[in-house]
Amino acid sequence: MAPGPIVVVFAVVFAVVVGAFWLFVQRPEQKSQEALHPRLTGELTKDDEESEGIVDAPRDRRRLEGLTATAGGRIMRELAVQIEQADMTVPPAQLLALAIGVGIVAALLLSALSPVWVVTIPMGLAAGWLPIAFVRTKARRRVAKFEEQFPEAIGLIARALRARHGM
Repeated sequence: MAPGPIVVVFAVVFAVVVGAFWLFVQRPEQKSQEALHPRLTGELTKDDEESEGIVDAPRDRRRLEGLTATAGGRIMRELAVQIEQADMTVPPAQLLALAIGVGIVAALLLSALSPVWVVTIPMGLAAGWLPIAFVRTKARRRVAKFEEQFPEAIGLIARALRARHGM
């Protein structure tokens, strides 16, 4: 007995999601870890031997920012910044996987409730956006709170310095 069309569709969608996750998240993280590992263990690479006295600012910055900020390209860096601004500890790859998973689950649930694909696909995409929207909202609120309190902190420091208190 041949598998039903829903099983085939599920297998294809699952393969596409896992493949995209590996291509856009796992592979860049692996490359970043491979590039960073020799530096952490103290091994010199070919580039280090050639430019021993020259400071390469972008490469040093990447090393200092860590694996999360360099992995996955622009989208992963933006997610990492927003996660940090939101004061959360979830890795960007995990947030992206969560968003994809929520979108797929929502689309499958909606397809079971409504046979109209014109409604199911956009609602699944919207549901997949919810975890990222939550992080962005939390980051925006935290930054707004910081910006609200920052002038008061600067004023307090200025008054302390005018009163000749030491830093």
